[in-house]
Amino acid sequence: MIGDYTPTLITAEKRESIIEVLSYLHNKKKYKVETFHIAVSIVDRYYSALDKESRDPPKSAAMAAVSMLLAAKLE
Repeated sequence: MIGDYTPTLITAEKRESIIEVLSYLHNKKKYKVETFHIAVSIVDRYYSALDKESRDPPKSAAMAAVSMLLAAKLE
C-alpha cells in the first residue's frame, strides 16, 4: 500500500474514538467530506511520525480538534 500511515503508538480503540470525535466535529460544523478525510490523514500521519521514546501521544479530543482545524484551513 502506498503511503501506509497506520498509527503505531495508539490502539485501534483509541483511533476509533478519535475518528468518532472527528465525525462529530465534521457533522457539527458541516465541513466538506474532503475535510474529514484530510483530518483523518493528519491524525494517522502524526501518530506514525512519533517516536515511541519521544513522548506520550496527545489527548484524543485535542488531537481530533487540532487536526480538524488544520484540515479546514487546508480546505
